Amino acid sequence: MSMSSATCRLLLRILLALVVSGIDPCEGTEAPCLGAPCDNPQFCRSKFNFCGGTTAYCNVESTWTADCDVATVTTTRVADVTTMTTTTAPPAVGKAIHSGDAIFLKVRGGSGNNVEVEGDTVQARWDDYGTWQMLVVQKVEGAGIIRAGDTVTLRAHTGKRIHVEGDSVQASWNDDGLWQTFTLTKAGDSQIGANDVAGNSPIRANDVVCLRAHTGKYIEFEDQLGKARFHECGGWQALRVELAEARPISSESEIFLKAHTGAYVHVDQTSVRAAWDEKDDWQALKIHSPEGRAIFSGDIVFLKAHTGKFIEVSPGGVGCQWNDLGAWQALTIEKHNSGPVFLGDTVFLQAHTGKHLDVEGDQVRARWNDHGAWQGFLLQQRTLAPLSTTTAVVTTTTALRTTTTSASGFLGATTTTTTATVDSDRCSAENKGCPDPDGRGISAWFTKAMFDEMFPQICNPNCGGCNLLTYNCLIQATFLYPQFANSTSDTDNKRELAAWLGIMSQETTGGGCSLSQENPDGSCTCGPMWCDDFPGGGCEAWGLCKFAEDTNTPYCIDNVHYPCVAGKKYSGRGPKQLSYNSNYGQFSEEFCGNKDLLLNHPERVATNPTLAWASSIWFWFTGGACVEAAGEICKPGCHDVLLGSKTKCPADVQAGRQYGLGWATNVVNGGLECGSSGQGKCDYRVHSRVKYYKRFCSMLGINPLAPGWTDDSNLFCSHQKNYAQSPPTQC
Repeated sequence: MSMSSATCRLLLRILLALVVSGIDPCEGTEAPCLGAPCDNPQFCRSKFNFCGGTTAYCNVESTWTADCDVATVTTTRVADVTTMTTTTAPPAVGKAIHSGDAIFLKVRGGSGNNVEVEGDTVQARWDDYGTWQMLVVQKVEGAGIIRAGDTVTLRAHTGKRIHVEGDSVQASWNDDGLWQTFTLTKAGDSQIGANDVAGNSPIRANDVVCLRAHTGKYIEFEDQLGKARFHECGGWQALRVELAEARPISSESEIFLKAHTGAYVHVDQTSVRAAWDEKDDWQALKIHSPEGRAIFSGDIVFLKAHTGKFIEVSPGGVGCQWNDLGAWQALTIEKHNSGPVFLGDTVFLQAHTGKHLDVEGDQVRARWNDHGAWQGFLLQQRTLAPLSTTTAVVTTTTALRTTTTSASGFLGATTTTTTATVDSDRCSAENKGCPDPDGRGISAWFTKAMFDEMFPQICNPNCGGCNLLTYNCLIQATFLYPQFANSTSDTDNKRELAAWLGIMSQETTGGGCSLSQENPDGSCTCGPMWCDDFPGGGCEAWGLCKFAEDTNTPYCIDNVHYPCVAGKKYSGRGPKQLSYNSNYGQFSEEFCGNKDLLLNHPERVATNPTLAWASSIWFWFTGGACVEAAGEICKPGCHDVLLGSKTKCPADVQAGRQYGLGWATNVVNGGLECGSSGQGKCDYRVHSRVKYYKRFCSMLGINPLAPGWTDDSNLFCSHQKNYAQSPPTQC
């Protein structure tokens, strides 16, 4: 059949009008808009009358597509082509796009595919609506509705931002710089709503836009590959903005974290637990991103509790005690796949140690690198009244350490700099004192009066602990280690405090049991001197007397990880008498965030009370310095071997190690006091620790022997091989 010239001219005018308006003339001819609209405007209705967003629904046989909101093209199939009529309706004004929304960009000319990112490559190969095609759009300045003329960034599922270098369009870096910015302009078929201001109108769902790069050129997708070659905003550059169903979690969102147990993570004073399946203010958390934007898998975040403090992971466990945004508070949020984090996602939270938060019972801990059920948390939306806490903080710049795990299991660290809040007093040289704990933490049952009774000689003129080893700063330091004396058993908590103070008292004693000997009945004695018979405790009253060792010995050993600094001494300081460069360096690295701080200034452990007490609790939980990268297998912490939470390896059983004070002593100084290295059962140092421990247990009103314990098996350590005789093993 031939066609008249008038008909040809009519068809050309129709086609030209469609192209200029940004509409593909082929769309609607094969799939006329005859079906009912889908509830989701981004979905298509298939020929089988079902709605969805994948190619199974959106194809040439769809009976309704998102484009049907923009133009309805009806074709009357008759022999004479001159009877074809085109009915154009005003586009539906969609929902405004906000900074932080997840969107899809559909190429209007050519393929009609959605923009995607694979690796560093930006292309448009498929019309799928999947993770690879999802982009998060963010305004460079401010928040809220995105408008024509705004400068934005586009972050892909990889966490990288799309950028233009030369004529190439890629997504290679996490940077948020000039190369990653685009200016949004509206293209031909976008309509301005009645309440919109021309030239500054909101970008809405289903609008057609162009993206102008920092080079002044617009990105396009000829042959599916992203390029930026021309200064025109034409058909090849036109992209339809489609809004994803869900909005990613953004910085300052208020959430709940539901553990695998069904309970929600909550903060009780300084402790972090997951004990109840109710949602209340205690369970509400505010998620903060240093970038202040939408949160992606792999981002560093901070979790702020209803108390105004941030959840942290310290050597003592998971707690919530400080306003800091430092290394201990930094958590890497992860999903099983990449991309933005949404409500309903199961996420994993990796601490600076490389371990992931987990829940066992009602305890929140950070023990393993696994991504298992115990480590998964379901993100749920907070629907209660907003968190009202406000915290005054001092802003400074600190380095956040992001841990990486090698094949050997060693946790290394890389450093990124961000603006954050830190406690500058924590590792300073000054003694600024500590506030009254006001009944918080263990001060609820371990009072100042009890401390004074335990250490009546601390302010004796012959002692030096009075101004440094204070009660208030002891309590303050325990807040940094929330698992210390904080189990569900009051007796275990008091027994741990007594054991810790007993061991520290021997380290700092002003009058030890230096003539200890074994009696015929197997008991130990210091002899008929003031130590055994003196009223008020005798030698047990002289704990916390000497806080710094008076010696010229530098206590320096070769260590490539924590090298000595010329002229510095790493002799015993603090209640534990922290010694050697390796312990100073690793404690400084883990507590202060900088290994060089205390390697350069070891004397601070003897001038800063919180630092002094914290060095002791750090050793209590870690067992001292250990560099896994050098092939070392670490000793267990005293906390675990005292309370029985450390799994006994076959080597421990063969070495005769039993849970209790004796094993803790073996960890602290077994190379001199336990097994063949000591002076028998009644080694004067071991006996002194036992005497302190028993006295403190008596004052706390508990039995020094846990069920099944005996003095010989669980309080002394002569029967145990020390770690020089039987090195630590893993099991």
